[in-house]
Amino acid sequence: MLKVLFVCTGNFYRSRFSEAIFNNQVQVREIQALAFSRGFYTHRVNPRSLLNGNELSTFTRQALIERNISLDLTGSRRMPLTVEDLDDAHRIIAMSEHEHKAMALELFPDYVGRIEFWNFPDLPVPPEQTLPKIEEAVIELVNTLV
Repeated sequence: MLKVLFVCTGNFYRSRFSEAIFNNQVQVREIQALAFSRGFYTHRVNPRSLLNGNELSTFTRQALIERNISLDLTGSRRMPLTVEDLDDAHRIIAMSEHEHKAMALELFPDYVGRIEFWNFPDLPVPPEQTLPKIEEAVIELVNTLV
């Protein structure tokens, strides 16, 4: 089974959205693939965002609900990126080259050459702009698997 790893800073917003969109698409199309997501620095998520046990961005949650995509298609909590995750993935996608290339070089320099860097910035770019573009890119990625 093909495994795709989506990585962002906190594993709270963009990577979790990508994971759910991908898993929904491959499930509907009956493709033998699976996405999972991780964060370079999960401890950097704003603590106020995590009130009441929120492990998923409200933007991501709402966008998935609007698309009738089960929240079960993303992990139940934020997870930090490990070498084991990188070794387990067939394809590794970081959500923003501007933000994540330096993090990858700092934390996992031996893996930078395996990471594909997309260009979907974090806030303050409005989620209404970012999430549909991420969705398009993920669907295009799934289309390449067919």
